[in-house]
Amino acid sequence: MFGTIMIGVALDARDAFLLDTCVSIVGPLRARRVVLAHVRRHDRLPTELLGELEPHPSTDAHTRMHALADDLRQRVPGLDVIDLYAVGNPSQEILEIAEVEDADLLLLGRFSESGVSADKGVEGRDILRHSACTTLVVPEGRPAAMQRAVVGVDFSRTAVEALVAAASLYAVVTPVFSYSLAAGIAYGGMTHEASRTELERIAHEHFRDKVLSQVPGDASVDPLVVIESERASDALLQAAADLSADAVVIGGHGRTRLAAVLLGSTAERVALRSPVPVLVVRNKAERLGLLGSLIHR
Repeated sequence: MFGTIMIGVALDARDAFLLDTCVSIVGPLRARRVVLAHVRRHDRLPTELLGELEPHPSTDAHTRMHALADDLRQRVPGLDVIDLYAVGNPSQEILEIAEVEDADLLLLGRFSESGVSADKGVEGRDILRHSACTTLVVPEGRPAAMQRAVVGVDFSRTAVEALVAAASLYAVVTPVFSYSLAAGIAYGGMTHEASRTELERIAHEHFRDKVLSQVPGDASVDPLVVIESERASDALLQAAADLSADAVVIGGHGRTRLAAVLLGSTAERVALRSPVPVLVVRNKAERLGLLGSLIHR
């Protein structure tokens, strides 16, 4: 399912728990190859002034990268591991390497008190927004466990893909659907309360008849949990806390740069705040523009 895993290496404290996570998931994900990638930021100097001062990779960084690769090979015999070093814009270089190496899963570390980061804050968020492949964001000190996952379900195609992926990876999956009805608005001539009841009934019925049939029969999937919440991200995080889930899984839509700059996403909000790993499932072939992103919000 995820033949090639790419790890955004920061050469700091995040690397240890990222490698621990990689070791724990290569088996369940049936990964055969791991790419370790580190990018050193290029100083923004005018090219006219640089002359012969071309940036060169740090010998120390190379040594540390090789050591990480050797450690991973020893811990997972037979795993194909390569390490790559680049100089430039971290987010841009990481995304380009992921595309060139045809990565199926991008693994990013996050300090517990800060946002997503493959280098420092902003770059990590940019990577999460623009990544064309599935991304696993791991908070510091929380190596990925493969027991229970909470999965966001909005009945879109990407949400169904996320549920199917989660069901094949985690021992138990709890699907969560969140909705928000504007106060005072009646649907189909019903009262607001009756509208809520009918919507929840339809959601359970649609999940049972249309969604669950696409999940492998041997998967352990809990009944649909329906939560009224203004933000889907809040509902998912609360459900994960209530169930002591090991991870949150959510479908992500690939985005063009314009769409990503102008729009946030539930996946991004969850990944930035979740105390447990967040798996953002993406179809590598899909890229949504601004209109598509608005439709799928």
